[in-house]
Amino acid sequence: KNCFQASNKENKPKTLIKYDSSTECVEFCGSNYIEVMNRCMKKTDRFDNFESNLDFMVNDLVLTAPSISLVCFIAIIFSYILLILFRHCAHYAVWGITFASLALMVGTAGFFWFLYIQGESDIVSAIIFTFVASVSVIVVIVIRERIKLVIQLFKETAKVLFDIPALMAQPIMTFIATALAIAPFILFQVLIESSGTMEMDPSTSKITLQQNGLIMTARVLNIIGFVWFTQFLIGCQHFIIAGTVSKWYFTRDKTKLNSPMKTTYFNLFWFHLGSICLGSWIITIIKTIRMTMTVMYWIASSSNSGFVRLIAFFINWLIAQLDMFFRYLIRSAYIIVAKDGLPFLKAASKSNDLIFKNLIDVLALNHVGDLVLTMGRLFVVVIAGFFGYEIMYGQTGVTSIFLPMTIAIVMTFIIVHCLVTIFE
Repeated sequence: KNCFQASNKENKPKTLIKYDSSTECVEFCGSNYIEVMNRCMKKTDRFDNFESNLDFMVNDLVLTAPSISLVCFIAIIFSYILLILFRHCAHYAVWGITFASLALMVGTAGFFWFLYIQGESDIVSAIIFTFVASVSVIVVIVIRERIKLVIQLFKETAKVLFDIPALMAQPIMTFIATALAIAPFILFQVLIESSGTMEMDPSTSKITLQQNGLIMTARVLNIIGFVWFTQFLIGCQHFIIAGTVSKWYFTRDKTKLNSPMKTTYFNLFWFHLGSICLGSWIITIIKTIRMTMTVMYWIASSSNSGFVRLIAFFINWLIAQLDMFFRYLIRSAYIIVAKDGLPFLKAASKSNDLIFKNLIDVLALNHVGDLVLTMGRLFVVVIAGFFGYEIMYGQTGVTSIFLPMTIAIVMTFIIVHCLVTIFE
């Protein structure tokens, strides 16, 4: 308390960290100490290097900030170029990426067989890659007629994004809402983790924080509540996109469209919040089970029994597959709710029937479509990264472009991911 009161003084004292459990507030760090994060730490070579490297990193970021902004702008431009390709050259883009991916898989399998012949690799790797390449080729041959549907849907998707560009802002709104949800989660988690009873061990005079079952329950409820709310926000995004696109698609005369996105928002908040809550709650339950099984898998991984580790791995894998299946099914249910206005359970039943009646089309769309979109992401990130390297390399005063390039690539990926998420 006295330390906090002293910090209001004009000189704003620092906190001197000693080697024992006590602290004291001082006006200035001593000659044998270095200030790190408003704390006085004992001077060592490690801290001297840390301070020096931190200064260099901050200086590099300041000097390359305009270049990072330019790289992000380039990513936006090439993201729109990707949309134009999907709209006007979808046939060549889809088939080109599909054949290139198959060629890469076959080439990788051949490379591992070459390494095996040279005695530099085992036969297991060669067999695995050969199996994957063979299955991929067979799948493409089987669904080659369905790929025409994928191409047509790519064209329609690009068309709606050009007609309703406001859809591009939906991931940004979801991101802002999620960021606002993270703040109270962190606050509550800090309060929970710092709660408890202080107890001293008489023999060692060591003070520990003892937490009871109520605090443990509060920790679990805070995590579950955060997962539920984030899944609710993602569900709202799915609903908004599905409702807006449905109104656009089923209105033959597009000139008669009157704010389809605004109408969908009204329908969401007035009629269908309960459906989104129910769907997100189901996903939360499955994710809670998955997190529990992941912890149990970590514990079982240290077991001496190979059978126990195998069973734990299988159960963890099975729960992960169930999580993916239910997330896909519930997202499909949101689409039916937005399109037809059905209650959630009826919509889930209808979407389930539609999926299994058109299973080959669904598999073709998901696998080929996801492959094309993944390669599209890589295309934009690689192009923007190349421009970023050319812009930043040799820039006056920059010590290392590693950190600025990393930040630029991450921001580029976020930009193209938001667009591709809407497209998907």
